[in-house]
Amino acid sequence: MAEGVDIQSLTASLKRLSKEDLVQVIIKKRLESESASGQEKLKSAISQHLSQTPNGNTESEMLKMENQCLKREIVLLNQSVNDLQYTIQLQKDAIDNLKKNQNHNLALPSNVVIQKNSTTTNSNRALEIINQVAKQYFQVVETTKPHQEMARQNNQNNNKENGGSNESKQSDYKTVLYKKPQKRYPKVVGNNVLGNLKGVARRQSIYISRLDTETTEEEIKTHFKENGITSCEIKMGNSKHPEIYKSYIITVPETIIEKVKKPELWPEGASISNFLYKRQNQTRIEKKNSA
Repeated sequence: MAEGVDIQSLTASLKRLSKEDLVQVIIKKRLESESASGQEKLKSAISQHLSQTPNGNTESEMLKMENQCLKREIVLLNQSVNDLQYTIQLQKDAIDNLKKNQNHNLALPSNVVIQKNSTTTNSNRALEIINQVAKQYFQVVETTKPHQEMARQNNQNNNKENGGSNESKQSDYKTVLYKKPQKRYPKVVGNNVLGNLKGVARRQSIYISRLDTETTEEEIKTHFKENGITSCEIKMGNSKHPEIYKSYIITVPETIIEKVKKPELWPEGASISNFLYKRQNQTRIEKKNSA
């Protein structure tokens, strides 16, 4: 609130003026504060009051009117001051809110700049998180540049053979090309037995081990003939302990393989299993022999 106006000092200063000056000042103040219709009413009321008032009381009446005008002016000034103080308080509150937002690294919606970072993507962020976790729980081994160059060269050579390239638009990622496996179709086995053509049935081999050291191939063939098996090939196997037992590789047609594998056909203690040729070992042995 503004400080009050000293009415007595104003009254003393106004007393120094003449009556005509006082009347003009008061009438001017009242006319400025009133509307058009109010100004007309005020003029008529003042003229009527001055005509009815004796000359001795004119000065006191004028002072009363002046006091009323001044009081009214003071009220209006106080209201204006209150309005200004309220506006100033609102501005202070707005400034305080802005400072708090700046301290919390917040920006006004009008000042926010929306920008997309072209270098950082969701996939890159995911890789960074995975690397951080891996460093905490695993030992990360960084490859040297020669090893990286060698791996890159191998990938390029492989892709040239496959007819493609492993380098994508982004240097951080590489596309690995695989050959699509060919579809395997089932084999068709002939069953015509009345024609002039003859086919050769598939043959399978079994590995029989833990036979007595005195067992020979002729004894095995004789044993097969006694049990109705006439077509067979017998070859000595590589026994782990030849001084203890012998092993043989027996090849028969696929149609009688189950008959040969029956436990009743072999003596007690003998071991029977399917025999699988190790092609890699055979090729290596052949290369050594040829060299």
